[in-house]
Amino acid sequence: MKRDMDLVRKIILDSEGRSEDEMQHGNPEIDGYSEEVIGHHVFLMWQAGLLDAVECTAGESSRQALILNMTWKGHDFADASRSSAAWDHAKKIMSKVGAGGIDMMIDVLKHIAREQLQKLGIGD
Repeated sequence: MKRDMDLVRKIILDSEGRSEDEMQHGNPEIDGYSEEVIGHHVFLMWQAGLLDAVECTAGESSRQALILNMTWKGHDFADASRSSAAWDHAKKIMSKVGAGGIDMMIDVLKHIAREQLQKLGIGD
């Protein structure tokens, strides 16, 4: 199954708005994505350190996990990717590079934020 960075962003932004009680009721439901695809992306996000999760793979064709909570890195990613304009710009940059994982995406998003600060006269 191919990693979908738009889904990663949707899961993070959804998770940020959920209470611990809501998290205990399972992964978010996101239009256009199956439970298996979401569970696999949660597993990948757990591996990347964006989420704390528990593996729940049981006969599925891909490894699955359930979200327990967001990590500091997950909150940083949510903050960096919240703006749709910044997200679209970062995806465009990443498509030109042709490679890169979550850490590189976060770096690109932070760079975009720094550029915005400079335009406001803040920073270097």
